Amino acid sequence: MHEHSVALSIVETALRHAAGRKVESLTIEAGLFSGVFADSLRFYLELLFEEQGQPIPNFHLSSPPARCRCECGSEYPLSVVLDGCPSCGGHRRTLLTGRDCVLVSMEVADA
Repeated sequence: MHEHSVALSIVETALRHAAGRKVESLTIEAGLFSGVFADSLRFYLELLFEEQGQPIPNFHLSSPPARCRCECGSEYPLSVVLDGCPSCGGHRRTLLTGRDCVLVSMEVADA
């Protein structure tokens, strides 16, 4: 259900910035550790746009790799949660990025 509140925030932000124009597309990045599932987010986005009487825009959802720093000092991208450090194989790491869900960009119709 966490995706509902995330979707609501995205829809409200998009409609506010569109200022009455049709939202054509949204580009959203949900980090590996954001807890956001793309299929659930898409479902709620579609539902909320429909509830607002708006056409459903195209959604471009991606999950970029997280960035970690291992206790050995190596920084590396992480796209599979259980993968270890590529330098030492360890799992004692600090998460640098990958917790956020971000509305990266949006396209709106011309006025």
